[in-house]
Amino acid sequence: MLRSTSSSRYKSLSWKKDCNKWYVRIKYKGRSVYLGRYESEIEAAVAYDRKAEQLFAEFAYLNFPELATKAQSTIMIILFFLLNYCWHLGIIPVSRAYSHVSQEYSP
Repeated sequence: MLRSTSSSRYKSLSWKKDCNKWYVRIKYKGRSVYLGRYESEIEAAVAYDRKAEQLFAEFAYLNFPELATKAQSTIMIILFFLLNYCWHLGIIPVSRAYSHVSQEYSP
């Protein structure tokens, strides 16, 4: 697969002619972090999204936001049930169980 340009339609990807692969990097705390080289442009974009979610959570600017929405809502559902279960077992008091969730999602 040869490309005539070095740009991608996806965030933080560039085409490297010398190795014929997509180069992925992400900026974090003022530094450029290398994420690897990929043969597929989509595979490289997904690699960026995974790292962006790790670093920036719900504030991440993603290439495929429609895929992340399902994953984030599933995680929140699991977290809610896990906290609820721990509260019912008496492992953690209710005020501590939901303090993180209420602070993070309060308007």
